Amino acid sequence: MAFGAMARPGGFTPEWIARLRSRLDIVDVVSQTVPLKKNGGRYWGLCPFHSEKTPSFSVRPDLQVYYCFGCKAGGDVISFVMETGRLDFVEALRELAERANMPLPDTMDTSALSRERSERERVLSLNRRAARWFHDRLWTAEGKPYLEYLYRRGLDDAGIRRFGLGASGADGQSLLKALKDGGTPEELAVKACLAGSRDGRTFDFFRGRAMFPILDAKGGVVAFGGRAMGDAQPKYLNSSDTPVFNKRRHLYGIHELRKARNLKRVVLVEGYMDAVSLLNAGVTGVVATLGTSLTPEQVTLVKRYAPEALIAYDGDEAGQNAALKALDLFQAADMPARVVTFPEGMDPDDFIRREGLAGFETIADSPETRSAYQFRLSRLAARFDLAKPDERMRYAIEAAKVLKAVREPVELDSLLDRLAVDTGYSKETLSRQVGAAPTPRAKAPPPLSPAVDVHPKGTASGWEAAGTGEADKAARALLSLMAAGRAPAGAADSGDFMNPTHQAVCRGLADGLTAADLMDGAADDGARAEMLAIFGGTSDIAEDSLPRVVNDCIERLRLAKLSAAIAETTTAMAAATGPARAEGARALAELLARQQKLKSGLAGHPL
Repeated sequence: MAFGAMARPGGFTPEWIARLRSRLDIVDVVSQTVPLKKNGGRYWGLCPFHSEKTPSFSVRPDLQVYYCFGCKAGGDVISFVMETGRLDFVEALRELAERANMPLPDTMDTSALSRERSERERVLSLNRRAARWFHDRLWTAEGKPYLEYLYRRGLDDAGIRRFGLGASGADGQSLLKALKDGGTPEELAVKACLAGSRDGRTFDFFRGRAMFPILDAKGGVVAFGGRAMGDAQPKYLNSSDTPVFNKRRHLYGIHELRKARNLKRVVLVEGYMDAVSLLNAGVTGVVATLGTSLTPEQVTLVKRYAPEALIAYDGDEAGQNAALKALDLFQAADMPARVVTFPEGMDPDDFIRREGLAGFETIADSPETRSAYQFRLSRLAARFDLAKPDERMRYAIEAAKVLKAVREPVELDSLLDRLAVDTGYSKETLSRQVGAAPTPRAKAPPPLSPAVDVHPKGTASGWEAAGTGEADKAARALLSLMAAGRAPAGAADSGDFMNPTHQAVCRGLADGLTAADLMDGAADDGARAEMLAIFGGTSDIAEDSLPRVVNDCIERLRLAKLSAAIAETTTAMAAATGPARAEGARALAELLARQQKLKSGLAGHPL
């Protein structure tokens, strides 16, 4: 989400944030995470957001922004700390304020906020004490049944200590007594969901369970999950919402994700034991939902850590239906996701203990691990008897509805091949049923070469993505120069641009806004991505070449507007008759003459 769409927390005003940015140097901040080397007017390094051997990650000190020409990640100093530190917006502001030795806004110190912060700190401290109590109890005679249960699930002592697992007392009073003996008021224990209260009686919330502490991204204990022994119900019990925990906004194992770097995928499972078993076996990037179906907030969390999700839910019917719903959430968030289907209805814990890490990696990368649409079709096919012609027809019709949402022509082509085999209908017939015949995939653009920052003749070579229209190349180049203060004042105004985002950037620069200000106010993620392409682009053009480059950019923008006017006039003439058509012809001739003149002036001046 673009920062401009975020609600600003109380006290963190745009003015305060601007002052914070002004006291930080993005090169200093980034270089503490990424080794940088100066080349021209910017710094280069290996991107921290994707694996690479040749540097494509750049930092522009003049605009205080970073941009990767490989994965297109980019932003300002705040977004860099958010993404590399796995922090939310407020956490990043607090960390940077401490780094800049800048006091937090006065309004953050109101009595209400101070009380809230104090309460959070007290609950976190109490949770740490409870986690230690649960863990210590596991090694006592009373904890023996729970310890043996964990051993049976394939864990050894090192694994148990790694995840801080423990055991709760069975009598319903043990933890509460220990906390009260340590000076904890009953009300605080209830607020932290370590105790419950009913009919004037207070008791342990977790009783007779193997305990799984739930940590936040920074490693603080925010809640607990308890697994019942035997046939006791509910099988899993989670903390209710507290001042430090909301089950919709947390994931079990999120602290492990924060430690990881360059994750290719996040593996999503349903239960604590599934996550513990996979992580303990060596699978990286595993998290579990917290007793509820996957939520949009949890999907947003997952998106921070990897470019793809691997849904590894239980192999039974309920798990596969839950995976189908999870796919819908990832699709809504525009995040690629695939589904692992474990054999024989197994769950991830059973599978990893039988097949080990090698077995999991094999199934995760095998053709049996279905893409989102492959999985949707497989679930849909299970509802029909494909041995019957009428059932095959109904399946084909319903499958075509699913395939209408496929964006990639190549993927659609492959799915139609599979559907043709399953139903017996021709690919052409199924294509018509979908409503759009598959088209050849566009040729992939050649890789960028961002290390080459200046064309020998002085024209830019690093800012443009292959295949972009001439007008967009010119607009990005001109706006990049304007942002760096290297284009003459008044060289262009918003009316010279056709793209609404380019117009907004031009107006903002004229009003004195910085690159970070403009990205904060971006209308949506698409607009912010376009701004990154502008501000991440080069402005390292030789001084004696600047007038020609600026002029060429402006002329290309005018040429694009002329081309649009020619197309509009041509369309109008097609419906005109008599004098109106003759007038249109004269106007068209004038436009074509101006177009030819501009083209002649630009000949031999590629951007």
